[in-house]
Amino acid sequence: MNYRILIVLFSLCIPLVSLAQELRPFVVPVAKSGKLLANPWVGGFNTPQLAAVDLNRDGLDDLYVFDREGNVQSAFLTVTKNGKKQYEFNPGYTAKFPALENWVLPRDYNGDNVPDLFAYSDILGIDGVSVYSGYYEGDTLAFRRFPFRGPFGLAPFPLNGSVLTPIYVSKVDLPAVDDIDCDGDLDLLTFNLAGGYAELFQNQSVERGFGLDSLVFTLQNNCWGGFYESGLTEKVDLAPAPGACFRSGFDDLAVHYRHAGSTSLTLDMDGDGDKELILGDVSYNNLTYLRNGGTCKVAWMDQQDNHFPSTDTPVDLPLFPAAYALDLDFDGARDLAVSPSSRFGSENYHAIWFYKNIGTATKPDFRLQQKDFLTDQMIDLGTGANPAFADVNGDGLPDLVVGNQSLFSDGIDRNSSLALYLNVGSATEPAFEWTTGDWLNFSTLEGNSFGFSPTFGDLDQDGDLDLLVGEEAGRLLFAENLGGAGKAMQFGPVVIGYQNIDVGLASVPQVVDLDADGLQDLVIGERSGNVNFFKNIGAKGSPAFESLPSNAFLGAIDTREIGYVSGYSAPAVFRDGDQTHVLCGTEDLGLQLYRIANPDLAKPFVKTTFSLPRKELGFNSRPALADLNADGFLELAVGNNRGGLQLYQTPWKSAASTAVTERNAARELELVPNPATSEFQILVPESAGEGLFEAALIDLQGKQVRFFGRIAQGQALSLQGIAPGYYVFRAVGGDSAFVSRLVVE
Repeated sequence: MNYRILIVLFSLCIPLVSLAQELRPFVVPVAKSGKLLANPWVGGFNTPQLAAVDLNRDGLDDLYVFDREGNVQSAFLTVTKNGKKQYEFNPGYTAKFPALENWVLPRDYNGDNVPDLFAYSDILGIDGVSVYSGYYEGDTLAFRRFPFRGPFGLAPFPLNGSVLTPIYVSKVDLPAVDDIDCDGDLDLLTFNLAGGYAELFQNQSVERGFGLDSLVFTLQNNCWGGFYESGLTEKVDLAPAPGACFRSGFDDLAVHYRHAGSTSLTLDMDGDGDKELILGDVSYNNLTYLRNGGTCKVAWMDQQDNHFPSTDTPVDLPLFPAAYALDLDFDGARDLAVSPSSRFGSENYHAIWFYKNIGTATKPDFRLQQKDFLTDQMIDLGTGANPAFADVNGDGLPDLVVGNQSLFSDGIDRNSSLALYLNVGSATEPAFEWTTGDWLNFSTLEGNSFGFSPTFGDLDQDGDLDLLVGEEAGRLLFAENLGGAGKAMQFGPVVIGYQNIDVGLASVPQVVDLDADGLQDLVIGERSGNVNFFKNIGAKGSPAFESLPSNAFLGAIDTREIGYVSGYSAPAVFRDGDQTHVLCGTEDLGLQLYRIANPDLAKPFVKTTFSLPRKELGFNSRPALADLNADGFLELAVGNNRGGLQLYQTPWKSAASTAVTERNAARELELVPNPATSEFQILVPESAGEGLFEAALIDLQGKQVRFFGRIAQGQALSLQGIAPGYYVFRAVGGDSAFVSRLVVE
């Protein structure tokens, strides 16, 4: 496969909107099983909610996805390539969406052909419905909160005829927002506080002469459709006649056993104008279809299909499925997407079942096409993604290793492994190819280890990178690299419980000489949100650590959100010029950046103004840094609890350089001899002017290991003290950056 051509195509065909001033999305091709992934860096999906939305004002329906896992919003534009329409990820188009939680239903309530948002309450501790009116700023959607006059600014209804109270919608449920009574405006259908009965809140905006600009809800029916969902069985209890409500006959004892959790989709399935209901329940893997044998004004569910669609492959999706109606294949007919709604115990890779509508708009007929819609075109390892960069196969290019928490499998609670993506591109044009989903057979390890967080470092200082892996139980797993400097990694046996280090839960290690004493130390994040420093008290070639940290609160870093006991810190230490920084992943606060301003590691680090918020990343962000295209700046891969990765360019230099103020395409620089042992020289190109300056040698993790300063043609550059291995040599001359790989033997 010609990845150089593919890289050019990616650069030309994906106009990404910038997410923030400091970071820009970075697109690197990724292939799996010989096929290029269309959208590799989305970040994964676990509990996606799908809707058709015109995101860029071009008159075409694009795809909006909200994931309850992490409360992350994703944008896919509809584009045409090679004569075919497809979805293309573009994160910038959700930049002006409000921060939302639990559930979102884009709908156009006021008929202006601009999507609005019905969403779960934004008031802490109050269940209800908030609404956001959409408008365009240029070609980008933006929103303003609808000014309800009821309590907390949530959608209200008059209780007992006068007092306004918020319409109750649980954060677990998914209501239906649709024109239920066929009068032209949008109503709200949800389950009542006790559960079991569906309540219809009728929008009386049209009836009261307000047109479509208002949202005026009243409780029109507290037993819409007459049915009762007990949650005790898959079967729904039906009323005997229109206008009646199901009654158990035993003083309604059935309602007392109800447990909350229902998803609702209203849809006209038989072409008679009224709405049927497709129902999911928190206790089951199936969908139930209820036929409306009544009318728009008096709904009556008279028939049910408990394994919908029984005419094809029924939904069997662990756990708590929800259905969404939208055109997924661009043929003009609304199809069906089905995905799990529970964050726990659910399918986390085959998370979008795509049912094609082979019928009509008014009489749909859904047929299963695939169970991994969208996720088959991205890096998605199920739940959890913990990335690390290192040259695995000895070709001098940084490869990608990703640990995960679990990939769903029936009957298996934890199914963790390491995935390997080899870099099959070049020094300046990276491209990754999936090689294995279980590198080094970590899934078969004994000792109940799971939730792997890999990192690489030369712990024994023999010139090659060893493997160190954190895990959920808080211990470390170690495998010594026996391959040698500059060669493909070959590992000895995996040692579980390395040096008896145990930080409690969710260890995330990094190997770095933090105190600059020439020995590789350990910096380890953990569930409690603090960062542990383990000083190497051994000798070169013989690392040794105490079982307790030298400093359990390094830099006074605390990644917990206020009021929470966990923070899931995930540190990544790097150099930006002459400054040392700690980029720290968190549970719910995105990425936080700290600067080490004092050589005394007992003092607090300086927290910077930089942040990459959870809104863009999701829960449990895990960073990894490397210079992937040899331009002197670090790239940032961020994993998250949805099992995927996002990739960014950063402004952080991988070598000290004040002359470079923007990212320039770096050109190759000739080094002689190469490989080198004790010294080498450079052949200075004419474009460098009088000479080169700010030259540096950088290892494959993006760390500067030698700074040379201003150099000239023929000048001998010493390699004394540099360990054998692959390095990037970078220098700046004139307006250009120059790079080349250097092998030290």
